[in-house]
Amino acid sequence: MNRSTLKKIGRLHTPEDIVRAFALARDLGFNNINMDVIVGLPDETVDMYKHTLAEIQKLDPENITVHTMSIKRGSRLNEKKGAYVLSQGHTVREMLAYTQQFMRQNCKSPYYLYRQKNMLGNLENVGYCKAGQESIYNIQIMEEQHTIVGMGCGAVTKMVDTRKNHIDRIFNVKEVSDYIGRIDEMIQRKDKIYDYFGVKRRGEHE
Repeated sequence: MNRSTLKKIGRLHTPEDIVRAFALARDLGFNNINMDVIVGLPDETVDMYKHTLAEIQKLDPENITVHTMSIKRGSRLNEKKGAYVLSQGHTVREMLAYTQQFMRQNCKSPYYLYRQKNMLGNLENVGYCKAGQESIYNIQIMEEQHTIVGMGCGAVTKMVDTRKNHIDRIFNVKEVSDYIGRIDEMIQRKDKIYDYFGVKRRGEHE
């Protein structure tokens, strides 16, 4: 919820855009909304992080997932590491300690935890929620127990075959113009879902 941070990490939306998107989701009838925050973003202070949590709480989401900063291979941060000052371990730990206190005060409890590669301080990501509002989606994608079909630019379909303990990923192109121009290809890539789960393809008959 800090405009300067969003600009620094290459995210083109604004805090106001986030508020509008949340309101739209509510208006469309979504009654269990998750919001993600990232602890340890470049040049963020503890007070800036507290501001983000306070602004998110005003929206009253059912779930808040708190991610500790992880350097993604294809991210701007990874490409230009020398241009950023990442938060120090003690600052990140202070932010996470405040998070626990903040969530308790706002009646949210932790319900899942996971780690990723290259995380600051070898810390973790934690999902918090209101009582009875645990996000089954969050749990299933972390446990990799359920197939997820991704639609739109940059979306990733993850096909999970628990019988064979095997996962396939299908990637959509990221650029909007490419996605529009290659939409038939994007759809065709997902046709393997029919074979994957042994169901008939569209238009097939006995």
